[in-house]
Amino acid sequence: MSQLGYRSDIDGLRAIAVLAVVLFHTFPAWVKGGFIGVDIFFVISGYLIAKNTFYELDNNIFSLIKFYARRIRRITPALLLVLIFCLVLGWFALFSEEYKPLGRYVAAASVFISNIALLKDAGYFDASAYSKPLLHLWSLGIEEQFYLVWPLLIWFTYIRRRFLGILISVLAISFLLNIALITINTEATFYLPITRIWEIISGSLIAWIIHNGRLKILTNYSEQLISPVAVKPARKLILNFVSILGLSLLLFGIYKFDSGLPYPGLFAVFPVLGTTFIIVSSEDAWVNRVILSNKLLCWFGLISYPLYLWHWPILSFAWILEGEFPNRTLRFSLLLLSIFLSWLTYFYLEKKVRSYRLRVSIPVLVGALLIVGLSGCFVYFTDGASFRDSISSFKSQSNSEKIIFEKIENISCKSILGISYDEGIYCEVKTTNPKVLIIGDSHARALNAASFRGGVNLDSIMIGVPSCLPLVGFKLISKGVENNLCNELPKAINDLLIKYKSIDTIIVATRGPHYFTGKGYGLEGQNSFSIVPSNGSLERQQDMFRDGYINFLNYIGSRNKKIIFLIQVPEIGEDPDYCLRKRPLQITFNDCSQSLEKVLQRQGSYREIIKEIQLAYPSLRIYDPNAIFCDANKCYGKRDDELLYWDNNHINTKASLLLINDMIKKGIIEINKQ
Repeated sequence: MSQLGYRSDIDGLRAIAVLAVVLFHTFPAWVKGGFIGVDIFFVISGYLIAKNTFYELDNNIFSLIKFYARRIRRITPALLLVLIFCLVLGWFALFSEEYKPLGRYVAAASVFISNIALLKDAGYFDASAYSKPLLHLWSLGIEEQFYLVWPLLIWFTYIRRRFLGILISVLAISFLLNIALITINTEATFYLPITRIWEIISGSLIAWIIHNGRLKILTNYSEQLISPVAVKPARKLILNFVSILGLSLLLFGIYKFDSGLPYPGLFAVFPVLGTTFIIVSSEDAWVNRVILSNKLLCWFGLISYPLYLWHWPILSFAWILEGEFPNRTLRFSLLLLSIFLSWLTYFYLEKKVRSYRLRVSIPVLVGALLIVGLSGCFVYFTDGASFRDSISSFKSQSNSEKIIFEKIENISCKSILGISYDEGIYCEVKTTNPKVLIIGDSHARALNAASFRGGVNLDSIMIGVPSCLPLVGFKLISKGVENNLCNELPKAINDLLIKYKSIDTIIVATRGPHYFTGKGYGLEGQNSFSIVPSNGSLERQQDMFRDGYINFLNYIGSRNKKIIFLIQVPEIGEDPDYCLRKRPLQITFNDCSQSLEKVLQRQGSYREIIKEIQLAYPSLRIYDPNAIFCDANKCYGKRDDELLYWDNNHINTKASLLLINDMIKKGIIEINKQ
């Protein structure tokens, strides 16, 4: 054992951290809270780095140059390998619009600011996360940004005996900012170092307590309260209790948390406290000695860093090349591949590099990192290396419509009708005498596209809120936050019906299973939507979906209007543009078709709920759009090489025209014949 003392249980703790993260990414339905593994890593890192630094300061051997050199030699070799792998595979597998952001992420990773680069994009738990092969490097960015300042802070304060006060102050400020900002900007709180470093400092604080004998003082004081005969058993009992409590906190978070929580926030206290409890328990505790020091866990602990680096790019590229979340068998195979590559990386790269002298290895590693970073810049500034022969030029059919659609505005309602709504509410109209009112979420706006853009002469007005159901008596929650605009939608609809007597038909168009199952479709993965009752009662999500709609229909039904419920169009679960072109390197080619059986399976409980709604409100008319998109066996996302969708679930103007004309043909709605 070295002077600093190797602790095998820390490697076991590393194993729990990395396996939690890896299993969360690979099998998200099984390990829903595995993302807390990163928090465990933060605490371990803070503890180990501080422990080594305190030892060197006490023995007058601390050196800033050697500190940074060790970090470079520890972090860089495996990181370089993974970044090069992503650039090379991306060259052959990614379209230019995908390769360009990858170049940006590679450049950011080379200077350890991945968290800052990702902050401008989608959140860590968003559906598009799997399309970012370097998403996981956000945590490395936070660590290295902290350790850029750490040695200077500790060197200046430790020798002046002001260290503990400053450490606790920074921890408190960071923690309080984390609590304050989590409800204001979840993504910023997740990615910014200022709201995360309290976790790393928690590990450093434990290192200070142990290093300065404060834990021993506390133990001795406790022992004085116990008879001398019972001291040793009592000490063991205390250590075992603390370590079991720590492990329980970690397991609770891993299996009970999910991506819908406003994280980190207060919830991050669970993994941070759990990890600190295990560390302070020492190797004498039963959990540490028997479970965490297990040889298999320690082996995973040794390869934890390369395993963390490898698993996500491999899974992400498989998702990109497959066009959807890989099936369970493929994911398991990719997990085994990640473990194998991590073993090779640790034993044949990392250990070899660490054996070289600092003066040789550091300049080489820094130079290599600079070259890789510049390569990422080159990819980014050449628009994803668009000159590649393997990438044919392609004009997106969906992009222009997507740009128009994503502008949330109600200018037409304000200019034509003098009605103004809060920002975030859709309102579209082209007449002062509307006859058809289309309501719902963004799917209502997609349905109205042909009418609003002049494809059909329908006197319609559309009002809706993105990611919203027009429920009465229930509220919609996403990522722990209530959608207040959604709560206002039923009243806004009723006000329109009162003001415009010309409206004789109402069409309700929203997504369905997406809101009450907690699952997206295809590339979307899990989501964080949940329905909650306004009165606080407990009901099943499906029942609240049904009852909320029934309440809404009764709320507006007194106006004696014809109400049509549009069953959700089939979701295609993939980027429609990729149905029109093939990748140079691809696992399967997706033609935007899927089996009708799969669509009906997705919509099974949803369709049963709609039947129950119709039983409760018999005058409701149901329109099923499957006849437009499906035949007896399959449903299609394109016709005659023209797309019917602009993303994985929203129809485009062409499909809107098909649906509206079909409803006109069937006498469900009427057009303006003037």
